[in-house]
Amino acid sequence: MNEPNNEKKELTVDEIVALYSNASEAGTDSAAGNNTVEGTNAAYVNNPIDGANAVPEQVSAEVAENTSDLVDTDNTSNANNSVNSGNAYYSPNTDNAIDTNNYNNVGYTDNYNNVSYTDNSNNVVNTVNSDIAMNTGIDSSDVYHIEEPVAVKTKKKKGKKILKISLCTFFGLLLTGYFVMVYLMTRYLYPNTIINGGDFSFETVAAADEYLDSLYADYNLDILLRNGKANVKASDIDYKVCFLKELDEIKSKQNPFLWFTCYERREYTIDYEVSYSDEKLKGAIDNLGFLKEENMTADENPTFEVEGSIVNIIEGAKGTVLDNNMTLSAIKSALNDTLYAVNLEEKDCYMEGVFTAESKNVVDAKNKIDVYLMTEVNYQYGDYLINVPKEEIYKMINVSSNFNVTINRAKVKEYVVDFAASHDTYGTERKFRTHDGKLINVLGKSYGWQIDIETEVENLYQDIIAGRTVTREPAFTNKAYTYNGTDDIGDTYCEVDLANQKVYCYIKGSLALESDCVSGNASAGHNTPGGLYCIKNKMLNAVLRGQDYASPVGYWMPFNGGIGFHDANWRRSFGGEIYKRNGSHGCVNMPIPKARDLYKLVVKGMPVVCYW
Repeated sequence: MNEPNNEKKELTVDEIVALYSNASEAGTDSAAGNNTVEGTNAAYVNNPIDGANAVPEQVSAEVAENTSDLVDTDNTSNANNSVNSGNAYYSPNTDNAIDTNNYNNVGYTDNYNNVSYTDNSNNVVNTVNSDIAMNTGIDSSDVYHIEEPVAVKTKKKKGKKILKISLCTFFGLLLTGYFVMVYLMTRYLYPNTIINGGDFSFETVAAADEYLDSLYADYNLDILLRNGKANVKASDIDYKVCFLKELDEIKSKQNPFLWFTCYERREYTIDYEVSYSDEKLKGAIDNLGFLKEENMTADENPTFEVEGSIVNIIEGAKGTVLDNNMTLSAIKSALNDTLYAVNLEEKDCYMEGVFTAESKNVVDAKNKIDVYLMTEVNYQYGDYLINVPKEEIYKMINVSSNFNVTINRAKVKEYVVDFAASHDTYGTERKFRTHDGKLINVLGKSYGWQIDIETEVENLYQDIIAGRTVTREPAFTNKAYTYNGTDDIGDTYCEVDLANQKVYCYIKGSLALESDCVSGNASAGHNTPGGLYCIKNKMLNAVLRGQDYASPVGYWMPFNGGIGFHDANWRRSFGGEIYKRNGSHGCVNMPIPKARDLYKLVVKGMPVVCYW
């Protein structure tokens, strides 16, 4: 074995290449016996080599074929493949190198014949001191030392080229994609573009406008009236909705070169432009007819309603008179806003009446009516009172079209006439129940209540004007003895039963006097007439005169013109059928005592009922 040589020898590149050549030529030879080095395998020997007796010239070089392989032996023997115990393999770069612990020999190959081999351009072989059985022709005493690693230029250049191509390809594709998107964004809306709630990503402006316009293809406008509903169809007036202007504005703000910002959601609420034919709209409205004058009714003025003494203002019924200009303006405004209905009353299109419930004239009129309704009139019929109702007084009040309030005299008279017709009993027939319980009809030609119409009209008119509270008799032309609403005879009266020649006097329902009598001479045509009368007056010591007589009497009580009750001192008998042949001239003759008693009972106005 050669002695170690401590001298270091620098190898040139050419020498290293020559070394690669020599090593490859020994690819099938081994340093000893059957040892062989295969072209692609690391120093393979069939026979073990003793670590102490190994001949350096016969030792085959070891190969670290794989970048991750590492062989490191420290004076050992391998049963099949052994390497001098002093040899080791180390790759300082990219995991592959050959490093021996001996101090003599260095071997390096370029991956051709697989003797000492590294696969990376930066791999180097550095040996310090060993004997190499490589048949390289280098003296074992020589020491080879590589000061700095030598890269495999071919592999390095190829890697850089691939890297450059990859980078160029990547950036080329990236740039191509960018400009493709720039081109697309010049034609389409950004992704994540939300318009009026709809997603229009990658839509053209024209397509977006067409879609938004189509939402109004079946548009109709309902016109709500006070007295019904009308309708205007879009097709009848060439109605169109266009969003193009604002869509173009949105598109103009979307910079195609900044398309990469489209990940951000953009929401827009846009307006539109409406168009239609004014001429066709006017024609459509005219055809509906609700603007024609003959189809309109004016507002009614407020009225007043009386509940007791309370006056309430009642708003008049609303009319259907429309203001043409305001109506057309309201309809156009609804069309421009794409509303589906317009209420003409809410838009104040109806022409209001001159007066409403809040008008000053109306309020002043109510206050004046309140004063008139303060009037309280009670008509007195004997002990019976009849009230003039507030509602009836209100009817006498006249409210003009401009709410000027007056008392209508004609209406006052109308009321008095109606009142008299209901309450006058003068000259009317009424029921009477006789002393023996019979119900008969009696006619009071000169008895009963009778109002003086003209006088009472004036009296009542003045009461209302002044708002008086009064209780009084109406102005009468004739008065009865009593009144209870239906009966004017009452329970105090004189009853003459001519058929039975009897006189009865009732005071407050009780029989106070009963007497026989003699009535008018039937044979001479002087029958006492039946009917309802009243005591006109009474007189003592009167002289009754006729064409052929003059008769003094002590008690005279006339009730029917010249006919009355009186005593007859010339008669000795009364009752029976005396009246038929020897009756009076029409008076009711009574015995002196009875006549005197009756005189004490009767008063002026007391009813007298005569019947057959």
